This record gives sequence, C-alpha cells and structure tokens, in this order.
Amino acid sequence: MKEVITSIRKVSIEVSKWFGYATAVVDKIEVDKSRFPQNNSLCKFGQWYDKDEWNLSSFEEYVQIGHHHLKLHALFGEMFAIVNKEQKTSFFSKLAGATSELPKKDKKILVKKYQEFKHESESLLSLLKLLQVKVNEMEHELAELKAA
Repeated sequence: MKEVITSIRKVSIEVSKWFGYATAVVDKIEVDKSRFPQNNSLCKFGQWYDKDEWNLSSFEEYVQIGHHHLKLHALFGEMFAIVNKEQKTSFFSKLAGATSELPKKDKKILVKKYQEFKHESESLLSLLKLLQVKVNEMEHELAELKAA
C-alpha cells in the first residue's frame, strides 16, 4: 500500500508542475509545449492513470480524476494557442523590436481559461488527496483483519 500512496503523491507533484507551466504561459514566459503534451496518455500523469497498476478504478474519485485530467489538457492547449497565435506586426515594428500585446478580447479569454485551469487543478489535487485517504483507510482495515 505504501507504493500506492507514493505513486499518488508523485502524480500530485505533476499536477502542481502543470499549474506552474500554465502560469508561465499566461505570463508569456517561454514554455516548451512538450512539457505538457496535448495527448493525455503521453504525460506522466496519463501514463499513471491509464496503467491503473493498483486497480484504483473501482473508486469514484479515480473516475473523476480522469475527467479533470482531460479538461486540464484541453485548457492548456487552448491557453497555449491564444498566447502563441500569429500576431500581425508591421515590418517596421519588427525591426524596432516591438512586441505585440494580446488583444484585450484574447487577454480576457486567457484569464478565464487560466481560472478554469486553476479550478480544475485544485479539484484534481483534492481528489488525489481523497483517494490517498481511502487507500490509507483500506491499509488500516487490512491490518486490523490480519491482527484479528
């Protein structure tokens, strides 16, 4: 059971990293998109989830975790697309080194998507903690049964 808890903690760290990447995208800090792959099965979290090495899929929280995971990938892709869409700047602006700002409409959408991402991340982390509690409870129940 300790391995299960450790694996849940490791994927929780991955979720926290994603939030950091999302914050960097919103702050227009260069982020390598490969750090957060579009395909939800290619990230470390997705590999952990799809593998279900400890048969956690019988827990309702586990199923909900999958939905939040998919939503995070979708939101990150949308935020990344907003920030990186081609901005039309004049030749002279480029020569002068002017950087284009996001249009006000896009900024509003980006902030909304970021808030959704934050909410989804927090929900996912809460579900992972709840799953961890349930696994701990199972471990204690098993220990009591063995002792009886």
